[in-house]
Amino acid sequence: MNQRLAIDQIHSIISYFIENMVCVDQNFPSERAGTIGLSQSDISYMLRETAYSEVFKICAQNRDFHLCLLDGALVQFHYTFDTTTGNIEKHRLSYLPNPEIESYCENEDFEKEWLSDLLFSDIRKESSIQFPVRFDFDRNERIFVDNWHSKSHLTLGNLQNCRIPVSGPISPYRFIDFILRCFYSKKYRDDLDIFECPFIGESTLSENEKSLLHIGFIHEPGTRP
Repeated sequence: MNQRLAIDQIHSIISYFIENMVCVDQNFPSERAGTIGLSQSDISYMLRETAYSEVFKICAQNRDFHLCLLDGALVQFHYTFDTTTGNIEKHRLSYLPNPEIESYCENEDFEKEWLSDLLFSDIRKESSIQFPVRFDFDRNERIFVDNWHSKSHLTLGNLQNCRIPVSGPISPYRFIDFILRCFYSKKYRDDLDIFECPFIGESTLSENEKSLLHIGFIHEPGTRP
């Protein structure tokens, strides 16, 4: 995956959400040499010791998101590429669900228009717990720790030592497809294939990590990531 393909996929995702009226706000990504992200500072990554509700509030207030969905959830895409080789060097892909979903839904206009929507059939259950989801990738060997800090990993709940190994870097389409399938499947069940895409490139898992429980993809060389 190169920078041009990544930026095209992010624009396509944002346009889809706008056209289908399932986001209430959006920011198209800033693009500099080797970097795709947000013009704002990345608050969510720096405030690891801060309560999630406060992190979410700061991100929302600073508009540190690419998508703000109907339920108030925020989606962020950050990529870094090598400007010489074009290879992906880093990414941080975040899904930040609204920790105040109940109070958010109490708005009269919102409740009248969206409460019956299948979008909220799962997340409004009393048993549901809102927690952030983040896919990180960093090719830097100095950061990599075998079996503990995989180059590509999934973090759940913003827990510092929760790093579930992942086969390799994730494309924007792969990421948003994961979010829709896991958190909004009843709403998007008929549309999920629009963001399907195979994984391409070498696996970044070490031999030891391959023996651990991990998230893997089928490698399909020659196809678009």
